[in-house]
Amino acid sequence: MMKKRLIIFIMLIILFATSATVGAFLTDSKDVDNQFDVGFVEVDLLVDFKKDGLIKSTNLEPQLDQTHVKKGVYRVDITDSSDMQFIENLRVRFEVKSSVETYFRFKMYQSLVIKTVNTQGVISEYAIKADFDYNMESDFYVHTDGYVYYKNKVKRNSDHSPYEIYFIAEYFEGQIFNAAPLGQELQISFDVEAVQANGGAFNNWGLITPPWGGSWS
Repeated sequence: MMKKRLIIFIMLIILFATSATVGAFLTDSKDVDNQFDVGFVEVDLLVDFKKDGLIKSTNLEPQLDQTHVKKGVYRVDITDSSDMQFIENLRVRFEVKSSVETYFRFKMYQSLVIKTVNTQGVISEYAIKADFDYNMESDFYVHTDGYVYYKNKVKRNSDHSPYEIYFIAEYFEGQIFNAAPLGQELQISFDVEAVQANGGAFNNWGLITPPWGGSWS
């Protein structure tokens, strides 16, 4: 009988010690906040006008009247060479903010717009599809699908600042644009797409190989 009581007493001690250990674990546990840097792709397009060392970077959407603008559409003057927004002053650049290596492409839409004003001051526009030439940088490739591709994979700078790439850095050297008649202007807009360099072009664009040849490195 004494032996049986001793066994029960030892079991109670073991059970109590186990409970104390579990209790200590539950009361002393701490939340662990692990933060991971998840890769992302982001490429922004910026339209500027540069003349005589001055740069105009502002809301360039053409004003239709006092209350309406065309969002994402930019006015380019083609009639007055003294205008800051004259076509020879047009600059288009990209800011790559991606944390992982990225490919990007874009479409550029151009409309030659003829404006008329009636006796009540109401502005009417007549748009014609246009195809103006631009002095684009050599690392861009114009494909038959209507997109312009940047041929190199890129990402932000090591200090996390945007990596800047010019599509149009200057007008054609030694050339002058022949001004159009008054009442005309060029309106442009863009559609930009960016994908992760690792498999993004195939999975998102359906392109097994780059349009300019070779392979997606």
